Amino acid sequence: MENKRTAYIALACVCFFWGTTYFFIREGVKHIPPFLFAGIRHFMAGVLFTFYFIVLKKEKLPNRAILLRLFFIGLLLLFFANSFVTWAEVYIPSGLTSLLCCFMPFYMLVFNLLSKKSEAIHKTSLLGLSLGLVGSVLIFSDNIVLLAQPAYTLGIILTIVANIAWALGTIYTKRNPFSIAPLFSAGLQMLMVGGLVLVFSFIFEDYSSLQFTTNGILSIVYLVVFGSAVGFGCYFYAVSRLPITLVSINSYANVVVAMALAALFQSEVFGIKTIISLFITLVGIYLVNVGVMKSKK
Repeated sequence: MENKRTAYIALACVCFFWGTTYFFIREGVKHIPPFLFAGIRHFMAGVLFTFYFIVLKKEKLPNRAILLRLFFIGLLLLFFANSFVTWAEVYIPSGLTSLLCCFMPFYMLVFNLLSKKSEAIHKTSLLGLSLGLVGSVLIFSDNIVLLAQPAYTLGIILTIVANIAWALGTIYTKRNPFSIAPLFSAGLQMLMVGGLVLVFSFIFEDYSSLQFTTNGILSIVYLVVFGSAVGFGCYFYAVSRLPITLVSINSYANVVVAMALAALFQSEVFGIKTIISLFITLVGIYLVNVGVMKSKK
């Protein structure tokens, strides 16, 4: 029971901190190339995690087979998902990015149903997922017209690929649990794939306009600590102990947090439509949780 309570707390942290990452990523990529930005973020967080477990806790590195599996999951979650979202925010606003990412639970739901070992999904959870999607779309309905603009095409494609990769990586993680601690697992993935992303950046990105501004550096520090170290650590912990459908609701909660940041720092006003949208989204999250409990019974 204690582990379950801790898992719910971890999921709440994911919902909040990852909702803030869209804002900070957008600030960072204004002056720092996206893959360099993402690589620094994950590699530094990976160093912190692995230092803690190997040096302070005296943990041993897992065998080669486990490291290869961790690297594969890291490719999906960190390279094709997170780094692609970072790249996408060079072209599209953070609000639109979070809107597109709220479709991720449906990719996860479809892939989960296609799996032979899929979890039972209660109709109440399906209703909750649907309401969450409706609420999220309504929140950013004023930005939906941007989807038709050619200038946004690459950013939209990158975000869709990122959603698919994230759904596949999460399901694979759930289906193939590791014997090592979830936080150690997250650290090793960030260390290996973060290094790969940096190499990719050094080879393919142009640094001629690179500027480590104050906002850029603060964004990296925030994302290292709260986006990567806290966020990914809590995510892997939640995935290892909670049903996939329940964990996927973080995408909806992220939209709520992203909207709150837009109101606080971008002078966006909460109208009646926004309040109704937020309410619908929160009801959807609640119904997903109720459906998970019914499925267990």
